[in-house]
Amino acid sequence: MKDGDAFLLRGSPEISANHPDLALQNMAGMRNRIAHGYFDLNFHTVWRTVSADVPELLKRLKSIYFEAGETVSGRTTGKTNSD
Repeated sequence: MKDGDAFLLRGSPEISANHPDLALQNMAGMRNRIAHGYFDLNFHTVWRTVSADVPELLKRLKSIYFEAGETVSGRTTGKTNSD
């Protein structure tokens, strides 16, 4: 997932610019805390993220995919960027 962090945060500035509501820096930070086993992990925060934030994120990502003319499954919607 480290390569994914780099892509989202540094390799694709248009994603951050076009979708500032995604809070990519916060996502990468949480991933790092979980992946590196920091002892001060707040399980209440993790649970809130999993139960509330992730479902909302998935809805938002589906919308972004659709705007780009794709679906999460990788199929195209027939919509183009020029529409």
